[in-house]
Formats: sequence, structure tokens, C-alpha cells
Amino acid sequence: MPQAGSPFSSPGAAKANNVLSPFKNSQNAATLLAKNSPTASSSKKANLNNLTQSPKATPAAAAAAAKPAKPSTPSGSGGAGGSGSGSGSSSGVARSFSGASSPYSQRIASLAAAATGHAVFESPLLPREQETTYHRKLRTLLQQYAAQAEAWEEVVTYDGLKHAKQALDAWEDLESARNLGASSSSSGPRPRQWKTAAIANQPAAHDPVTGPGGLKERRMADALLAIERAEVGLADVTTRLDKHLAKIVQTSDAIAALLPDAAKARGLEFAFQEPMWGTWPLERFVSYITGVTPSYVLSTSHLALLVPILLRPKASPAPSSSDPNRVSKASFAREDSASKDGKPADPNAHRRKAFEDWIALPHLETKGRGSMAWFEAVCRVEVGKYLE
Repeated sequence: MPQAGSPFSSPGAAKANNVLSPFKNSQNAATLLAKNSPTASSSKKANLNNLTQSPKATPAAAAAAAKPAKPSTPSGSGGAGGSGSGSGSSSGVARSFSGASSPYSQRIASLAAAATGHAVFESPLLPREQETTYHRKLRTLLQQYAAQAEAWEEVVTYDGLKHAKQALDAWEDLESARNLGASSSSSGPRPRQWKTAAIANQPAAHDPVTGPGGLKERRMADALLAIERAEVGLADVTTRLDKHLAKIVQTSDAIAALLPDAAKARGLEFAFQEPMWGTWPLERFVSYITGVTPSYVLSTSHLALLVPILLRPKASPAPSSSDPNRVSKASFAREDSASKDGKPADPNAHRRKAFEDWIALPHLETKGRGSMAWFEAVCRVEVGKYLE
């Protein structure tokens, strides 16, 4: 029989010793769960009755007994209460979890089926099995054309700019070397005086800047050697550009020849209206290639004209027959002659302008819808198996 003051005594004693009951909260929680869960199994009630009837129960056992049971799904033949109800609820829970179909599981199942069954994304382009001879020829020629155009632009951008800048810097170094000693005082020895001093073995003949073997001569010699190296490099660049241009023109002519051949063999609709792979017909590919090829021809000729501007001295004005003395004046005219406003003109202004034109390539569109970069992006989505 429970003693007075124990947590499991009569209801009056529990009310009197309300503060001393260590299991009061657990009992209240179990009672509320029992009231709110009409489908609770009888096994939970039996555990609570055993807890209230056992005075030596531990707090851990009481908390475990007060833990709510998982909701069960009644089976078809299971009754309410007893051990049979508990077994029926466990089998119902198992069936409920096995039959559940969450969005995540559906997604995993669909991805697995797609990976094992067919491709997730099917290309809308014409499959390789349906291609004709003209499809294969056009794809090969487009790849060759893009490769030659890219090689042409690389030669211009890398090696061409390198040697053009080398020529411009060499001419600027040469002009700086020519101006060495120009601001010396008038009391210094003149070139004629140097010759006289050299004959007389005077110390004034050995000027470290403007004298024989001085800094001025050494810098001018280095600048002239740099100009010669730039000339060799630009000559090689011009030769390579001509070779790439010849292949570009040859490939362009081969692409243009596909159009009348395809129209004759497979009809006008195939050549001018039917898409080859995606949306572009054969005529549109031919029109673009034949339209952009003259830009490479013109740009190659323009770069060939810029080479002598970068390497040669500025051309002197042609002599006039009415003034015979002008020949000697023009032949000795310096590039740094004074301009009309009285300020000394930049002797390398025309070379700098030629270098800027080399960078800009004014006769070739390098960005936008007329550039090869744009056309290659189109080919990646319009030409089947273009990157293979």
C-alpha cells in the first residue's frame, strides 16, 4: 500500500503534496496525449497503469512509458486493444511507409528511369543518319573556313602587332638618339672642332655622348638593328597572311559552289528553303561566307600597305620641274621639320597612326553579327556535330 506523502498515494495526498511529486509533469503529459489521441493503442494505457501502480518505478521508466506511440493504421482484421491491436498497428505502419510516394522519391525514380531508358535532352537538329552528302560537305568546309580565319586573326593579333610595335619603338629610339647632345651649350666643341682636336690628339675629341663611339652612336646602332629585326618579322607575317588568305578564298569558293550543285541535284527548295540542321538553309550559309570573305582580302591588302609605313622613313615631297633646287632641299629634309603652327612635328605620327590601324583592322568586323566569332557561335547551335 502506498505511504502517505509518496508520489503514488491517494488523490487527496497527491493534491496535498503537489510540489513533491516528481512524476507530475509526466503523468499530465501522458493524460493529455491519451485524451488527444483517440486511436492510441491499449498497450500505452497498460504501461501507464503499471507505472501508477508501481511505487518503485524510476523517472526514466516513467518518461519512456509516457512517450506517445506512433499512430497506427488499423488492419483489415485487427481489433482495438490487446496485443493483437499492437501487432496490427505495426503492420499497418509498415504498409503505410512502403506505400508512400513523396515528390523527392518520384523525382529520383524519374531520373533513374530517364538515365536507363532514353536521353534526358534530345537535340532538335537533324540527326546524322538523315544527313546528305551536302550536309557533310558543308560542315567540313565551314570547319575549315573557321580554322583558317582564326589562324589569320591570330597572326595579325599576336605576331603582327608584336613586330609592328617593335618597329614603332625602334624609330622612337632612333629619334631620341638623334636628339642626344642637341641641347649642349654653344661653347662646347663643334663636329669640325672635334676633327681638328682628334688630329691634334686633344682630350676634347673624346666626347662620351656625341663623340665617336659615344652614347649617341651606340643608341642609333641599336635602333637600326631593331628596325631590321622588325622588318624581317613583318615580312614573315605578310607571307603567312597571304597563305591563310589563299586558303580562305579557296574554301569560300568551294562553299559557294555547293549552292548551284545542290539546287541542280536536289531541287531549289532544298537549296534555298529547307533548313540544313536547325533553321538556316544552305543559301544562308553560302551568303554569309561569300559576304565576309572580301573583308579578309581587303584587310590583308591594307596590312601590306602599313608595313612600309612602319619600316621606312617618311617619304619626301616630289621635286618640281619649275624649281630644280628643290631636289636637294627635299632629299635632305628632316622628318622633324617644324609644322605650320611653329611647333616641332612628331616624326613618328604617321607610324603611330599605322600602328593604330593595325590594331583596329578597320576593314574587318571583329564584333557583332558580321564577325567570325558570331558566326562560329551560330554554327555551334545550327550545324549538327559541328564541334566533333
